[in-house]
Order: sequence, then structure tokens, then C-alpha cells
Amino acid sequence: AQYQMHLAEMEAAKAGMPTVCVNHGNGEDGGGGAKDVHMENFNISVGGRDLIKEGSVTLAFGRHY
Repeated sequence: AQYQMHLAEMEAAKAGMPTVCVNHGNGEDGGGGAKDVHMENFNISVGGRDLIKEGSVTLAFGRHY
């Protein structure tokens, strides 16, 4: 019962989230073949507690993190 309630809460939260779009362009569509990852204005929360609010991250291709 508790799991089903949790599942329903997560489905409701998922419904309010924006759609994720990933474009692996090869240059024909203006992507330029870039391999870096840029994420801007994202939030991460666990258990209702915000860990990151309005965060930005850039991961550059070829770098070791």
C-alpha cells in the first residue's frame, strides 16, 4: 500500500516536469558536432529536500572528471 502511494506521488511529480530533449547533431542541423554537455537551470531534490537549485554544469569532451 505504501509503495503504491509512493508510486502515485512520483507519477504526479513526473507529470509536472518538462520534457527532456537530446540532440545528437552531426552539423547539418546547426549542432556543429559538439560533444560537450551543458545543463543550465536544473534542480535536484531527494526526499523533498533540495540539494541543488538553479544549477549549471558544463562537461567538456576529453576532460577527466
